[in-house]
Amino acid sequence: MKKTKWELKKTTKLDLNLPVDEDILSILNARGITKKEDIIKFLKPSLKDLEDPKKLYDIEKARDRIITAIENDEKICIYGDYDVDGITATTILYLGLKELGLKNITYYIPVRDEGYGLNNEALKSIKEDNCDIVITVDCGITSYKEIDYANKLGLTVIITDHHTLLNPIVPNAYAVINPKRLENKYSFNDLAGVGTAFMLLITLFEKYNKYEEAFKYIDIVCLGTIADIVSLTSNNRIIVKYGLEKISYTENLGLKTLCTKIFGDIKNHKFTSSDVGFGICPIFNAAGRLQDAKLVVKLLTSDNIREVEVIIDELFIKNEKRREIQNDIFELAKKELEDSSDLVLVSSSPKYHHGVIGIVAAKLVDTYYKPSIVLEEKIEEKIAVASCRSISNFDITEALKNSADLLVKYGGHKGAAGFTIKIENIEKFKKRINEYAKKILKEEDFTKLISIDKKITINKISYEFYKTLELLKPFGFGNPTPIFLTTNVIVDESKLIGENKNHLSLNFSQKGYTVKNAMWFFNDELKDNIFYDIVYKLNINEYKGRSFVKVYIEDMKESLLTDDKLLFMKSIYDTRFPIKSIFYTNKEVDINDNLSIKTEANRIVIFKNREYISRLDENISQLLIQLNMFYNRKFNIKIESIEKKDALNVVEILIKESFDFVCYKKEPVNIFNKIKKELIDKRNYNTLEKKALASLFHDDKNLLISNKNITGFSFKSEHYLNLLRTFAIFYTNKEDEKPLLLTKDKTLLNDSYLKNFTTNTKSSYLILDRNTYKKEVDLTKFKKIILLDNSIEKYDNFKELHLEIKIKDNVKNISKENIEKYGVDNIYIKQLPNDNKIELKQKYENGEIILADNSIIEII
Repeated sequence: MKKTKWELKKTTKLDLNLPVDEDILSILNARGITKKEDIIKFLKPSLKDLEDPKKLYDIEKARDRIITAIENDEKICIYGDYDVDGITATTILYLGLKELGLKNITYYIPVRDEGYGLNNEALKSIKEDNCDIVITVDCGITSYKEIDYANKLGLTVIITDHHTLLNPIVPNAYAVINPKRLENKYSFNDLAGVGTAFMLLITLFEKYNKYEEAFKYIDIVCLGTIADIVSLTSNNRIIVKYGLEKISYTENLGLKTLCTKIFGDIKNHKFTSSDVGFGICPIFNAAGRLQDAKLVVKLLTSDNIREVEVIIDELFIKNEKRREIQNDIFELAKKELEDSSDLVLVSSSPKYHHGVIGIVAAKLVDTYYKPSIVLEEKIEEKIAVASCRSISNFDITEALKNSADLLVKYGGHKGAAGFTIKIENIEKFKKRINEYAKKILKEEDFTKLISIDKKITINKISYEFYKTLELLKPFGFGNPTPIFLTTNVIVDESKLIGENKNHLSLNFSQKGYTVKNAMWFFNDELKDNIFYDIVYKLNINEYKGRSFVKVYIEDMKESLLTDDKLLFMKSIYDTRFPIKSIFYTNKEVDINDNLSIKTEANRIVIFKNREYISRLDENISQLLIQLNMFYNRKFNIKIESIEKKDALNVVEILIKESFDFVCYKKEPVNIFNKIKKELIDKRNYNTLEKKALASLFHDDKNLLISNKNITGFSFKSEHYLNLLRTFAIFYTNKEDEKPLLLTKDKTLLNDSYLKNFTTNTKSSYLILDRNTYKKEVDLTKFKKIILLDNSIEKYDNFKELHLEIKIKDNVKNISKENIEKYGVDNIYIKQLPNDNKIELKQKYENGEIILADNSIIEII
C-alpha cells in the first residue's frame, strides 16, 4: 500500500438555524464556509449574485472601443490560446460580437510549436490581414515586447487575461482587463480566461440592452472554466452551475452534436464537472495537443451540421491517438523510472510527444508521489522541451531557478512548470535538481496527505446520502468531491480486475449494511486482514436504467478496531428527513398514486393499495427498519417523478417521517398509553414528566416549570420535549385542537412532533416559553397552559412543579479518562435505542458505573 497520511479536517461548532442536513453543514464548516449568508449563497447560487463586471479596471474603456469598431465597420481579430480555456474564450467573443453586429471579425489560435501567448510573426500576419483591433483572450498579460511591437504596427490591442502579472505595471495596450489587476474594485481574482472574456461580453450586451441574452453562452464559458482548473467558488461556481444545466439544452450546434455522441439523450442527462473535465475537454484538447486547436473553434462556431459531424469524427480520431501516445509514453517513462531512487524523477526521450508530456508527468506524480519531469528531445534542434509536475512541499519553479544557468528558458508556478534545455545539459540538470531536492525535501514530504472532509458510518453510503451531497455540486478545484472516512469495515470479498489486473474491486460490510463493488484503482495488493478503515469518494453509476451508489477508494489501512458504536448510533438517530430515494418497477404507477410501505424479510416493500409494486434498496431499507426498531419512528413515501427507461419505470420518491397519530378510544388513559408507546415505547416517563402530567391532567391545573423550583439538575428545553409532545398530541387527539406554541427556542421550534402537533395561530391550549418569548400574552383566554419560566417561582392560578433530582454517584461524566477506565459498554446518550436505555436504567438502579451526559435525566 502507498505511503499516505490521513488528516481529518477541523471544524468549529456552529449554531445555525438552517433546514440543511448536518453532514452538509459539517463539510462546509470544514471548508471554511461558516456564516449563514455564505452557506445560503453557496447552496443556492444565483446569476443575480454575479459580481458587476464593470468593477474590472479598463472594461468600460474596452467596451466603448469595441462598440466604436462595430459602428465604424472596423476589423477585429481575437487572439486566443490552444487550450480549452483559450478556445472557449475565442468562441464566445467571436459569436457574441457577431451577434452584436460586428461584420469584420476573425480569430487566430497559435499552434503548440509557436509557444504560449503572443508572437511577433502572428501579429504581423494579423496586420497584413487588415485587422484594426486585436483582442487577446487567455493571454497577453506578460507580452510586454509583443504589445509594443503591435503598437508600432498600428494595431489597437485589448488584453483580456487571467494569468498572474509579472509586476504591477501592465503591458502598454489600449485596455488591459485582468481580475488580478491591483486597480480592480472587482473582488474575485480567480476567473478563468474565458470567464474574463465573458465579463467583457456581458458589459457589451448590457450596453445594447441585451444583458440576459449574454447568458446563452454560459455553457461554453462553463467548459473553459472547468478545464482551466480555477477555483469553483464565488463567480466561477455560479458560472459552472448554470453552465452545466445549460448544456442539456444548448443552442450551440457543435456542442450539442458532440455531447449527444458522447452522452446520448442530453436533455435527460444531468451534466457534471467530471463529464466536462473527463468527457468533453480531452477531446477538445486533443486537437491542440496533436495538431491545430482552430478545429475546435470551427466546431463551436459552425452552423453546418455536416461540417460539425466531420469535425467531431476527426476529433475522436485525434483523441484516441492522443490517448495511445500518452499511454505509450507513460509506460516507457515508468519502465525507465520504476527502480529509480532519485528524489526528482526525470525522463527524457526523442520518442516523446510535447503535446502529452504534461499529462504523463502528472501520472508519474500520482504513481510515485515524487516531483516528475518529462522531456521531449528535438534531435535536429539539439534542445529538449520539458513539462514538470510537483508534490505539495516542493516548489518546482524555485527548483528550476536554481538550475537557470543550464536552461534556455523556463516558467510556471509552484505545482507545474515548463522549460527548454539543450540536450547536452540534461544529465547536468538531472544531477543539479536532485542535489537541490536533497536540501529541500524531508522523508515525510514523500508521504501523500489525504485530507478527509468527514468521518461517517456505513449507513451513509447510499443513494439517498449522495442525493443530499448534490447540494454541494458542482465539484472541482476549490470545491472538491468530499472525501469520507469509515472505520472497522469487514472486507468480505476482493478481486483483481482490468486488462492488466491492476485494479481492486471489493465488497465490505458492517452492522447489517453492505457495500458492493467498491473500486480501488491502480492497487493490486490487499493484506490478509478482515477489518479495514477506508477513505473514499462517492458517486452514482447507472446500469441498465438503474442507479447505484459507487464507492471509489482513495486509501485503505488496517483497522485499529476502536469502538464506533456511539458514532453509528448518532448517525442513525440524527438522520434528517425528508430524504430522496428511488425504486424501479415494471408496474404502472402514477405520480398521484398513494403508496404504502411495510417491512418484509428485512426489506421495505412498496404497495399500491394491496398490490406489490417494488421494494427499496437494501441499505435504505436497513436504515428505515433500524430507525423504527430503535426509536419507533415511522415513515411514508410520496412520488416526486417517474421516468421511463426501457421496460422500467424509474420512480424518484421522497421519504418523510409519518406523524399520523389516531386513538379511537377517547378515554384519557387510552390516549396516554398510546402516546407513551409512540414516544418512548417500553420505557417509563421520568420523574419530571410523571409529576408534570399528574398536575396537568389529574389535578387539572395549569403548570409552571421553573428551574428555581428544581434542585439537583438544571433543566433545558430539550429535557421537556417528551412532556410537551405528550401535551400537544393529547389535545390534538382528544379535542381535535392543536396547542399554540410560543417560543423562540430552536430546539422546540425544530422538533418534528411539536411542528406537527402544535400551531402558531389561535388555540384554547398553550405552551408558553417565557425564557425566550417576551411578548405579552393574555393567559385568561386558554383552557390549559404549560408555562416555562426560569425567572419566577410562582404564578397565580398555576401549580408549580417542585422537584428534587438526585443522580446517583455511580453516574460519571463521559470523558476520555473515564472511557479508558470503565470502557464503553455502559455509556448513556440520547441517541441510544430504547431497549438499551431500559437496560441501562436497570444497571443504574443496580449501582453499576454509567458514563453519561445530561440526557441521562430521561431515565431518572
